[in-house]
Amino acid sequence: MKRSTKDRAGSRLARAAGIAACSLLLMTGCPNGAEVAGPVRVDVEMSMNTNQERGEGGGTLPDPHTESCQAEVYGQDGEGRAVPLTTAEGDPLVCELLYCEESGCWKGSLELQDGQQVVIGAVVSSEEETRWYGMEMITAQQDALVQITAQQGYSLLETGPGTGHIFHEQANAQWIESGWRYLEAAPAHWYAPDGDPKGSWGLAGIETGLTDTEIGNGSTNTAVICTLADGLSLQTAAQLCSSCETGECSCWFLPSIDELTCMLEVLDGIGGFAEGGYYWSSNEVSDTEALIAGEDAHDPQEVRKDLLSFVYLRPVSRF
Repeated sequence: MKRSTKDRAGSRLARAAGIAACSLLLMTGCPNGAEVAGPVRVDVEMSMNTNQERGEGGGTLPDPHTESCQAEVYGQDGEGRAVPLTTAEGDPLVCELLYCEESGCWKGSLELQDGQQVVIGAVVSSEEETRWYGMEMITAQQDALVQITAQQGYSLLETGPGTGHIFHEQANAQWIESGWRYLEAAPAHWYAPDGDPKGSWGLAGIETGLTDTEIGNGSTNTAVICTLADGLSLQTAAQLCSSCETGECSCWFLPSIDELTCMLEVLDGIGGFAEGGYYWSSNEVSDTEALIAGEDAHDPQEVRKDLLSFVYLRPVSRF
């Protein structure tokens, strides 16, 4: 893993959701005897966005002598998930991009089916796990040129754009499907100089149905809670997290229990968490109880939603 910036690629990544499911059929053949379009060559060119305001080491260009660049091709399955495409032999459809001294770009080519819609995701990596990444959605045409502008990635534990620590990075397929790559914890002083605040989960007596605990659900959970709590007198933990204003991030939320336990485990000792304290997740157990986690991140607890002075909260952002 390595660094990225709060890049503009998110909007382009989100477009991956619109890839037609038939793109997979174009690689493997169409049903019912339908004619398959012929192969075309597509050129791929990736340059690095060096206009990133990063800390020490920010914007460092890849070294073509020690780092490699690989472009992967993704389509969408019948359930809307991003999946890597394969060749007729069943191998992943990838190509190595080679560095061109003259242009300062990384270049290569792929053979796709004419008219095929795909997402091309390119990643630069090295033994030191330095990483640049970028993507573009295209419709294949003969001699088409795909130009990708790569953003510099983040490593785990590195300070992110929200001035907190990076604690999770998604794999390429999940990144392309969801439009975000990293999770960042807000810094310990996000609310006050002396650390995280305590508060109530809220909505006691109201069943929200927010029981999906997986990584990636905290943002949606928070939006649901904030909508249900709108107009109520008592501020919920989710509302307080979503009001966080630190660094360049603008989409803070109360983490799901899997996001919370990942954060507590990865940032143990450096996250500035309350000693012996428990933290709220955005998952409920019932209309009266929600899930919390503490130092033993692998042992979440069920507690009453209306607890006011016992459970801490720490916002998370994704980008």
